[in-house]
Amino acid sequence: QDFVFHADTLWELPFGRGKKFGGNWPRALDEVLGGWHLNTIWTAQSGIPLNFQFNGNERPDATGRLYVIGNTNEYFDTSVLVNPPQLASGVYVRPGNLGRNPIFGPGQFTVDVGLFKDFSITERVKLQFRAQAYNIANHPQYSQPDTNIQDSNFGIITSTLLDTERQVEFAARITF
Repeated sequence: QDFVFHADTLWELPFGRGKKFGGNWPRALDEVLGGWHLNTIWTAQSGIPLNFQFNGNERPDATGRLYVIGNTNEYFDTSVLVNPPQLASGVYVRPGNLGRNPIFGPGQFTVDVGLFKDFSITERVKLQFRAQAYNIANHPQYSQPDTNIQDSNFGIITSTLLDTERQVEFAARITF
């Protein structure tokens, strides 16, 4: 990775007894609505370098400047990459002129959110209820585009990364 930004936040919500809102709530209402905490995890990272190939593992020629377009149907300018010159027998005259890893693939951005509250069962026993959502905005996290210039999907992103769609879970934890 070339760049990773990661930030965590934890906020005690201002609802319930002793807080800005709901300070005079009845005890039963305070037990349900007061004392909640919200945490978030913000993650942004650049993509990994792309290495182009043809005919197995040889590099192609670049006839112009290679740049990222960013669309899933054409992630980079495919028109500037071609096979190097070859003899009539099919043998390539030289390796391609494109260097290794000239551009980066798609990056990732996610926001994970958790909402939780501790309930006192006894003086020593606590119950924590937690609701968590990963990638809450359900922003697609794309996989790498096809970098083999001989493929029909060359330059196209055909999938998202596994297990990156929004996921929600509920949990309860007892501590004593």
